[in-house]
Amino acid sequence: MKTTALRHQTSLGVIRHPAATALGLLLAMFGTSFILETLRASDLPTYLVREGMIFLLLGALLLLIRYGEELPFSSIGWHTDRLGNAALWGLLGAVATVAAIALCVLFAQSMHWQVGEQHAPKFHPPLWAETIRIFRAGITEEAFRNGYALERLLSITGRRSVALIITLVPFALFHFPQGPAGILIAAAAGVVLSLIYLWRRSLPAVMLAHFSVDFIPNVLLPLLGVNLG
Repeated sequence: MKTTALRHQTSLGVIRHPAATALGLLLAMFGTSFILETLRASDLPTYLVREGMIFLLLGALLLLIRYGEELPFSSIGWHTDRLGNAALWGLLGAVATVAAIALCVLFAQSMHWQVGEQHAPKFHPPLWAETIRIFRAGITEEAFRNGYALERLLSITGRRSVALIITLVPFALFHFPQGPAGILIAAAAGVVLSLIYLWRRSLPAVMLAHFSVDFIPNVLLPLLGVNLG
């Protein structure tokens, strides 16, 4: 009973340590993009160091939540009491996200937009390294954007739509290397995952959905010999 009440109250709480929260928002909304732009992977060591640094960034945010804001991790939607339910919603969220992406791809093709990277990447990581990146993205991006930024901005503004837009715009624009199609696809996927998070307040659910959407086409299908290109 207490867990359920807390789950629905986290976004209505008062920001007790504004400076810590401001720093947390800066890290959550811009930290990953700064690392990705600063460390452009041209070889495997740089690639792995970059992924490790983003994991460390998440660790720093978790420490800030616990000791700077003095809040539990449930304040970013981390609940382990209903993992079965989270898994179900994660899979449903993956299906909904794929559907939204498919519609965006069709629209992009009708507009004659190139889908995917606009320029060939300088480095192609092995599949195991790509798996690490996908795992990292599913964990950290959802913790940063939906778990932390969306929750804290909802506490500050009191309006879901405002909090959603503020977190979604930079997330979508950070996909500019993939052109207008990439920005559109990121925005659509971001909306779906954020709506699921706002509805269920389950960070594990959106983490699983994000991971599944990236893992299946980029790792699982290639392992099975299926080429989507």
